[in-house]
Amino acid sequence: MAKGKLPSVLFSAKRADGSKDDDLIAVGTLLDSLYSARWKADYALEPSGAWAQKLSNPAYAEFRAKETDAMIKRLPGINFKPVLGQI
Repeated sequence: MAKGKLPSVLFSAKRADGSKDDDLIAVGTLLDSLYSARWKADYALEPSGAWAQKLSNPAYAEFRAKETDAMIKRLPGINFKPVLGQI
């Protein structure tokens, strides 16, 4: 459920040899999940089922915060050249 162009670009990222770029896909996956949670929390009047449970559970927020922190620490080592100019 990509809400922005950036996750879509990252999902389709390829290395120079044509293989998938797992690092960029991981960044895209994280951004997509954060966009989805934010959208559900901010715009869905009554999030349904699983989303209602996730958004009301502090452990979900803590998990996402730790996951985001880990990704931020990885960012300096990720090559973003394959997606520059596509956003």
